[in-house]
Amino acid sequence: MPAVLHPLMLTSGIALLVLGILLWRYSARHSIDVKGAAISSGAAAIFSKKFPTVPQDMRDKFDNVANQTSHAGKAKAAGGTLFRAALAKLAFFLSLGSLLIGLIAIILAFYWT
Repeated sequence: MPAVLHPLMLTSGIALLVLGILLWRYSARHSIDVKGAAISSGAAAIFSKKFPTVPQDMRDKFDNVANQTSHAGKAKAAGGTLFRAALAKLAFFLSLGSLLIGLIAIILAFYWT
C-alpha cells in the first residue's frame, strides 16, 4: 500500500497552499489599514502626549496622489490605490479559503481510502 493514497489530491493541496501564500503576500502589500493607523495614532497622542505620526506606507500613497499635476491624474491615482486596497481585502479572504482547502486536501490525500 503506497504512503500517499491520492497523489493528485496531494499536488492539488500543495498548489492551493502556494496560491494561498501568494494571495496573502499580495493582500499584505496592498492593504490600507486606516482604522489601525487611526487607533495607534490616537493612542500615541493620548498616552505619550506626542504628536501622532502617519505610517510611512500611507504617507507614500498620499504623496503619490498629491504629486500628480492634474485633478484627473489625482483622481486616477486615488482610484487605483483604492481599487488595489479593495482587491487586497478580497485576496485576503481568498487566501484564507485557499489555505484551508489546501490543508484539508493534503490531509485527505494521506488518510482518505
